[in-house]
Amino acid sequence: TLSMRLGLAAHAMILEPDTYRERFVTWDGTRRGKAWDAFAEEHASRTILTETEFARVDGMFRAVRNSLPAHNHLHDGVAERELYWRFGDRDCKGRADVVGKGLVELKTAIDVNPRWWPGIVANYGYHVQIAWYLDGLVEAGVLLAECESVAMIVVQSVAPFDVVVWNVTDEVIDIGRREYLRLLDKLTECERTNEWPGISDDAELELTLP
Repeated sequence: TLSMRLGLAAHAMILEPDTYRERFVTWDGTRRGKAWDAFAEEHASRTILTETEFARVDGMFRAVRNSLPAHNHLHDGVAERELYWRFGDRDCKGRADVVGKGLVELKTAIDVNPRWWPGIVANYGYHVQIAWYLDGLVEAGVLLAECESVAMIVVQSVAPFDVVVWNVTDEVIDIGRREYLRLLDKLTECERTNEWPGISDDAELELTLP
């Protein structure tokens, strides 16, 4: 999708600029005709962005680069850190955006209004992801249990490309940890019984407004 394409490109340009040209290329025409077909075939191994899409990615890159709070969290970290650890008898893995003195996650969004972002975090389970990665980093011996900071950098994917840096509190991490533990327990039970219920578990739900 467009949002995924822009998000991946922004991650590459911001966190791994040396790899960006290997993974992405810009097309300055319309996506049809012989010229487009030839270009797409020539660059089949890369994600193709239009000029408009590239301008948005470049806008996000410049905004994060010029944000002092974002720079303070990114400047001394290792980007796209792969992790492997054991949780009980399970092999686990993750790919953290930036690991330095703490954990940093980079997100892109059309709306970065602080009034809405906590709800977006809850809806998409970003707090669960952060807790999972943080505990994996500790278990793998990369970070101490009392790491210096856990932050989420959110950059707007449309002009004016606003940047908001959130410090993730211990309370939010604890809520995320409880949720991933609940999900792992549910997974274990499903594996044991070989029963995999859907969201409603075949029950009829009562519709109410939030």
